[in-house]
Amino acid sequence: MHRLFLDQNIRTEIAASLREDGHTVVHATEAGLRERDDETLFRWAVENGFTLVTFDVDFAERAYWTRQSHHGIVRLRLEPQTPTHVLPVLRRFLEAYSSERLKDALVVLTENKVRLRHR
Repeated sequence: MHRLFLDQNIRTEIAASLREDGHTVVHATEAGLRERDDETLFRWAVENGFTLVTFDVDFAERAYWTRQSHHGIVRLRLEPQTPTHVLPVLRRFLEAYSSERLKDALVVLTENKVRLRHR
């Protein structure tokens, strides 16, 4: 099972569904980080041992350029960003990739493709 920290741009229903699947999930708003900057969210995920899941391209750029160790960044490139569209794709990914494989990795996830880059 994965430890996932969901960015504030991801709907809370997705967090609830992933918890039902057995994952440990914290949404940014649940962590008291509503409307906080990306650096704060990234630090929280790193310090607490969570893979960051986001729609935000800024996190992908950060993962590419940073040398700081992290527990993975999953950038979702999915439209529409609704739970019924996002959950099947995200669930398939989480079943196929272990949390160990995500360490220090940037993942760009689309409906048809998983692009995984380690720093």
